[in-house]
Amino acid sequence: MDLAAGACRDVIAQLRYCGRVAEGRSWWLLGVLNFVILMGLGSYLFLPFWKQFVDGQRATLNRTITAVELVGRDLSDTRGKLLTI
Repeated sequence: MDLAAGACRDVIAQLRYCGRVAEGRSWWLLGVLNFVILMGLGSYLFLPFWKQFVDGQRATLNRTITAVELVGRDLSDTRGKLLTI
């Protein structure tokens, strides 16, 4: 009887250990899954705003370059007029 009780204790202890290991692994996988979901949701929500920001920066840069080129042309025209006088 004692041999069977000891064997049962060993089996139960091994099953408990396997359960704890499986539970730890499942919590780790749940954490990774939550992280991936949050990253995907964040990129889905944040990416359009980022694209609008970048497009706005690009438009501002293009307008600034155009304004600088216009001022440069005006200065060249003024310089040309002053040299011909």
